[in-house]
Amino acid sequence: MHLENKVAIITGSGRGIGKGIAMFLASQGAKIVVNDPGSAQDGSGEDAGPAQQTANEIIKQGGIAIANFDSVADYDSAGNLINQAINEWGTIDILVNCAGILRDRMIFNMTQEEWDAVLKVHLYGHFNTISQASKIMKKNNSGSIINFTSNSGLLGNIGQVNYGAAKAGIAGLTRVTARDLQKYNITVNAISPVAETRMTEGVDGQGKSNKKTSIFAGMKAPEQVAPMIGYLASESAKKITGKIFYVQGGRVSIPFHPTPEHTIYSSESRWSLENLDDGINYVLLRKKRNPVPPAVDITIPGRDSAAKPLNSMPLKNKTFIITGAAGGIGKEIAKELASHGANLILNDPGVQLDGTKENSSLLKQFADELIANNYNAIISKDDITQWEGANNLINSATEQFQTLDGVIHAAGILQDKMIFNMTADEWNNVIKVHLTSYFNLVKHASITMKKQNFGRLIGFTSSAGLNGNAGQANYGAAKAGIAGMTRCLAIDLGKIGITANAIAPTAITRMTESVPKNIKEKKIDYNKASFQSNYNPNQIAPLVAYLCSEQAWNINGKVFYSAGKKVSIAHDILPFRSINKPDLWTIDELAELVPNSLLDGLDAGVN
Repeated sequence: MHLENKVAIITGSGRGIGKGIAMFLASQGAKIVVNDPGSAQDGSGEDAGPAQQTANEIIKQGGIAIANFDSVADYDSAGNLINQAINEWGTIDILVNCAGILRDRMIFNMTQEEWDAVLKVHLYGHFNTISQASKIMKKNNSGSIINFTSNSGLLGNIGQVNYGAAKAGIAGLTRVTARDLQKYNITVNAISPVAETRMTEGVDGQGKSNKKTSIFAGMKAPEQVAPMIGYLASESAKKITGKIFYVQGGRVSIPFHPTPEHTIYSSESRWSLENLDDGINYVLLRKKRNPVPPAVDITIPGRDSAAKPLNSMPLKNKTFIITGAAGGIGKEIAKELASHGANLILNDPGVQLDGTKENSSLLKQFADELIANNYNAIISKDDITQWEGANNLINSATEQFQTLDGVIHAAGILQDKMIFNMTADEWNNVIKVHLTSYFNLVKHASITMKKQNFGRLIGFTSSAGLNGNAGQANYGAAKAGIAGMTRCLAIDLGKIGITANAIAPTAITRMTESVPKNIKEKKIDYNKASFQSNYNPNQIAPLVAYLCSEQAWNINGKVFYSAGKKVSIAHDILPFRSINKPDLWTIDELAELVPNSLLDGLDAGVN
């Protein structure tokens, strides 16, 4: 009875993994709020039956449970869920975010509604419950939050740009909120599960193996994920926070963090495209593969025909959209691409850092400067946070230049706040500008690029999501979501000659200057003169130009770090250590092996 009298909310617990968790935690003495609106797998419809049935089963077995039918996709409904637990039992000790739906579709066919529905249930659903439950846990100076991410976001999967973006965003949200809540003795971890549920029905690969069966194979029943949840919710795991675990039956694994794996360093102040080509291919991409190379029946410059030389206008007559182009990194990228012969469509409303007070004159002034230097540039005032605005922007490229060869999404805002103080509007504003805007753009752009068998998609992620920055739950989730989205885009589009990559930049911009001292990344002094001189936004631009070139045809699905003279490639989020048992774990067994074997030599908390 490791969880006796603990109050646990488990979302999506009417069926599948969530039900298995509810039953297990109840068997350990927890009082359970079984939350499930009873929707179909695609999120449609409602049915009180599943939640009530799970609650009834718990009660029948001698446990304590109540049913709740609110949708976590809505902030106020999630609040009703939290309040029901408080009204019934006076507190919340454990929150398990397991609710989920699927709306799978290739990116060029995905609709706005399919994107919104999946993001609302998964990514917004996690924020809606965590932001409100954490207020209670903070008062109690105690609590456990367990989130659910997925391989689709951490590694990528076909036809799941929406799901992959949401699930990677949840991993980023986990890293940030672990930092926000650690001082209040609240742990935040995430699970990437493998189990046979209604969400995995029909997934390719089931039943294809003729290999000898091992006692460690299989174990994909939904309830077999539950013991790890019980352990993370117990007092035995109070020092473990900010971690992502893979769980498949009796196997529990810890993956690499998406920190830099290999780094190249320039002997000059800025990289040349030729040296980047050498360093990336010879060093960074060793043992790294393109997840989906172009099909053999299409002609790919650089593979089947000569690519434009990197030292002689490699982007001539190619057309690129750059968002956030009026200042900072976006402006430097525009200047770099223009110098290599590109046609540019510049988009930026000229808002302040928090997204307010538009000033379009900044973009016009910059475009005029480019045109005065004989570069081809036009401006766009379209609102890319809106579906139609992004579509208009894509159409302006093809109307003006008859082609669209790349989209670079550098636009961004900040509305920082600790998770327990962040409002639904502050969350939504940042997610829309960073993550939803990028979806809007690449969805429409991919239709044009598909016809050309050529395209370059470059999103901007951040260490705030890949590693976690306190006070940036919205920004960290959005930026990690872009990394996950990149991995899925690479799989959807690689076969037709379109690459998707992401960059986590470090440079002095208005965004870094705004970060309060107490939540800046450790070991970085943004005010130091040496930092300001060595981390100029223009040092990010060569990497973008190179990834846009024909020479980069086989670089796809990668996350790069770019900081001054350094360019690094991120670790793939693959397991590097595991513990295995050919049966269900107990909490006591996990309490012994997780800290002493799985996490041996690793920091159990966040630095």
